[in-house]
Amino acid sequence: MMVLLIMLLLTGCPGRKEVSGSQKAGEKVGRSHTFIIALLPRENIFYQKRRYRLLAEYLSRVLGMSVKTKLLDSYEYIYREMSTGQVDAAFFGGLSYVVMDAKIDIDPIARPVHEDGGSTYRGVIFARRDDGINVDVSTWKGKRIALVSKSTTSGYLFPRWYLHGKGVKEFVGYFSRVSYAGSHDGTIREVIDGKADIGCSTDRILDRFLIKNPAVKKDLVILATSGPFPSGTLGIREGSLDARRRDLIKESLLSMDDTDQGKEVLSALRASRFIETRKSDYDRIVEMMKDLGLDAEFFGLGEIGHHVTPEVPRKP
Repeated sequence: MMVLLIMLLLTGCPGRKEVSGSQKAGEKVGRSHTFIIALLPRENIFYQKRRYRLLAEYLSRVLGMSVKTKLLDSYEYIYREMSTGQVDAAFFGGLSYVVMDAKIDIDPIARPVHEDGGSTYRGVIFARRDDGINVDVSTWKGKRIALVSKSTTSGYLFPRWYLHGKGVKEFVGYFSRVSYAGSHDGTIREVIDGKADIGCSTDRILDRFLIKNPAVKKDLVILATSGPFPSGTLGIREGSLDARRRDLIKESLLSMDDTDQGKEVLSALRASRFIETRKSDYDRIVEMMKDLGLDAEFFGLGEIGHHVTPEVPRKP
């Protein structure tokens, strides 16, 4: 018995692996935890899976831990799985981050800079140029307005906040008709087709629409534009990772454009680099909600994120 005890002390406990020097120094993270990033299906799901699989594989190699993505149908499902620890992170838009962060503490890490140099979007209110409508909101009274849905920043929150600042407290009663198109390009179409006099969308989607339909540009006038809102931020559930692991993920994203492999991933994501994102970047949305007396419960997580025009997938 004494001989066996001495042998165990000399060789170490069975099943226990020696920790490498790099892991001791915190340079690599063990694979005991699989880091799950949730995605919403915004485009062809097979193409989307491929794009983000490259990101997951890159982070797995750099961090030395297993990183995987998971498609979920809505932010409501993301909320449920984050609450139960089945999902660690997700990519958020402006309003979706603010609403989710009010329910679960979400740490914003970084967001991609698009190929055109933008990492934000703005809300825009627009109208047909020949309808006698101008920037004076008194010319809007009695007109028909097309919104996106009650769960969008630029398609509901911004126009409501803007009109509130001009003394108009409610859409109903000020406009002769209030409709919800269900998508950003839907509001543009309603105005172009004469079904609405005023529409609300994001500048990125409106600009993309006008590039594809240049003849329409002369028929529209911009009535108001919001300040910028962060777009596509990777947020991590607080407590999902320790500070060291969280910092490693942030550093990996922020330095991705420094390596050939990183640039390949960025190209698949149609981005040039990642930039740091902070909670304070969302202050504008939080203040707008406060000004209107709205809290997170007003906005349905099941609806947020489903009113974005899907981008046409490029060939891999």
